[in-house]
Amino acid sequence: MSDGHEPIQQQIERYLDGALSPDEARAFEDALAADDALHAEVELQARIDESLARTFEPPEDVALPSKNDGPANRLPLLKVFGAIAAVLVVGGLAWYGVIRPSLPPRVRPPAPEQYIAAETVYNLMRNRQFEPEWRCETDAEFIEAVEDRLGAPALVQEDLPSLAVVGWAYTDTGIYRIPNIITSRTMILICRLDENDVVLVFVDRLDRDRPPKRRSESDMNLFRRELGDLILYELTPRDVAEVIDRFTIPKSAVP
Repeated sequence: MSDGHEPIQQQIERYLDGALSPDEARAFEDALAADDALHAEVELQARIDESLARTFEPPEDVALPSKNDGPANRLPLLKVFGAIAAVLVVGGLAWYGVIRPSLPPRVRPPAPEQYIAAETVYNLMRNRQFEPEWRCETDAEFIEAVEDRLGAPALVQEDLPSLAVVGWAYTDTGIYRIPNIITSRTMILICRLDENDVVLVFVDRLDRDRPPKRRSESDMNLFRRELGDLILYELTPRDVAEVIDRFTIPKSAVP
């Protein structure tokens, strides 16, 4: 994506730095939803930024000399500066020769304005036909999955004939690598209604609740429900929520 004047790499950097205007950010997220290559490039640049930030973070225990220190204290300081310079040189060489092709699979936590819009998540997942990263085969697996990730159990009752639970996706791992929605730990339950309409349920901890970012122009509806220590948001093309009301706290977890 480029407006014909600004190079794409510069747009990516401004997006990751939170420097795009709201209109520019929306246009950029539209391009992310439609272009898997661009999405991968943004993800790579975010990992690069985080790796460099970790590599060159200044040490906290370096004590600079006071004004009263004599010449005898200058040599340790010169050694410190020399060591920092050496790290920069070696780090630069390692960047081109070693680090770049083997970056760790981590994404820098976005700034608040970089939280991905709920509709953008929907579009990104639609590009992969809403493929789940993991399916729970039993109720026990479903309960355990939620509790392991969010610290509180939950279960969805599939007692609605039109409802089919497809599976889970996550915000920070797997095939989608989606940035923050509520937090970086948000779970995404993929469901189908009448085999046609796809509904996403964003699940996170209530004490970390923040409404998912929305697109200014959207034909989707977002519904909210609190369930014990959890917060649920249902993103649906329908006018009513049909999935979040079927989440329950397992009887074994009720005091």
